Amino acid sequence: AQILSLSDASLTLLILIPPPTAPGNITIRIAPLVALPGFTTAQFAVSTRLEIVGTTPVVRKLYPSSAFATGGETVEVHVAGFPPISNSSDINLTLGGITLTPS
Repeated sequence: AQILSLSDASLTLLILIPPPTAPGNITIRIAPLVALPGFTTAQFAVSTRLEIVGTTPVVRKLYPSSAFATGGETVEVHVAGFPPISNSSDINLTLGGITLTPS
């Protein structure tokens, strides 16, 4: 987390949510490490819920956008919003209805 601003009365944070994060709610809790005399840190703690929503994958780049019918060409596809995968066997890949095996 990065502190964007801090004053006597307010705190603004920038939090990067680490992947992979499943859809649902997560709790963000902020509390000081040290409290004012006569108080506990729990009395200054705040929490809120952040809704994590699923993403819809989007093709960002397709190159080339056309290919010869004779085949043998390499096509590059860049997809954003695709869930994290551990290896190529975790992908279901078809081309014109024909199942391909990613390598």
